[in-house]
Amino acid sequence: RGPLPPLTMPNVQSWIASAQGSAETLLREKVAEVFNWLRPRSDYKTNDKYVVGKRVVLEYMVERADPRWGWKPNVNYDKWQILTSLETLFTTMDGRGERTKGWKSDLHTAINAADPENPVGETTYFRFRACRNGNLHLEFRRPDLVAKLNQIAGGMTLRP
Repeated sequence: RGPLPPLTMPNVQSWIASAQGSAETLLREKVAEVFNWLRPRSDYKTNDKYVVGKRVVLEYMVERADPRWGWKPNVNYDKWQILTSLETLFTTMDGRGERTKGWKSDLHTAINAADPENPVGETTYFRFRACRNGNLHLEFRRPDLVAKLNQIAGGMTLRP
């Protein structure tokens, strides 16, 4: 609100210092968002309501790309940002920084490029299998990052 401050070196340094100071808070918020999203409320055997395990089943993630030409996996349009947040979090926890090449994550691109006859694939951090019922079976290739996610989010302390 109001006019922007003038573009001077002290103002830029102040802004950078405030952004660096809030980096841990922003990481915790992203972890909480992804952690809650990866703990689906369904009762699939691979899902746990208190921790993120080695694999999860995510509902309503894929749909047919074009109903006129048969089934081909395609990420639901309302799930794109979730996949981007998931991949960004894993690259950040891996120490590679937040690398976003565009509005689609590598996982999103791999799912959309999957063969309709055998819709499986993998990226740096994930293996997946897309199902015709809309579910996505996601396996994590880096158990150390999943443990870090659970630790930051407080997974084991959530059990009743």
